[in-house]
Amino acid sequence: QIHALVLFLKGMKKEEVPERYLMTKLYPRQREIDDGRRFVDRLSCKGCHTIEGEGRLIEPIVGSDKAPPVLDGIGARVRSDWMFHFLKDPTSTKIRPWIDVRMPTFHFSDSQANTVIQYFSALDKVPPAFSTSPAAPSSPEMVAVGAKLASPDYFSCFSCHIQGEKTPLSSPEQWGPDLALARERIRYEFISEWVKDPQRFTPGVKMPAFLPTDDAAVPDILGGSRQKQAEALRDYLMSLRK
Repeated sequence: QIHALVLFLKGMKKEEVPERYLMTKLYPRQREIDDGRRFVDRLSCKGCHTIEGEGRLIEPIVGSDKAPPVLDGIGARVRSDWMFHFLKDPTSTKIRPWIDVRMPTFHFSDSQANTVIQYFSALDKVPPAFSTSPAAPSSPEMVAVGAKLASPDYFSCFSCHIQGEKTPLSSPEQWGPDLALARERIRYEFISEWVKDPQRFTPGVKMPAFLPTDDAAVPDILGGSRQKQAEALRDYLMSLRK
């Protein structure tokens, strides 16, 4: 606060400030970030979540496996329309049903929900666009390849992830979010990048990097193309429904 006040007082000059020093020119979405920061601080969101590398104060009480998720990078991951409805009614969807802690219903107005969405999207430098998923995956062949890659013979996605009512055989501490929600929840263009290397977007996330480099691709599938294999997994996930 002292630093901000000093900047304000030193800026009280009659001379016009050079354009290169104008905050709106350097950081065109800084107002969205500032408004969002103030809003999430007022609601104590960092008490449960990690945001901008800080928070999750509840973790020592409930344990790391049952603590609410890290929200760093969520602006690039999650669809704006899904986040809007979730913020308005967090009880409508159980992404991680094994977690006992539940997000409160804050009864956000539309404007407040959009403040949160714009904050996270501005942090991750993506437009807060509302969009629709493709009507159908690219091809049945790609879906079949994606299902093969997701099977126990290869990446074994469902050894950790829930699919609707189907739960993994592993202990709940190892479970991942419901993949049947991916179609409506995750940005279409983000899925293929995420499955390559989740750690690049959310350091410390439990999901391993299956396709971090070209050498990691399965050599006898889709010509050993890392990009095509990631897209096949995306198309398969987009075919799943609740």
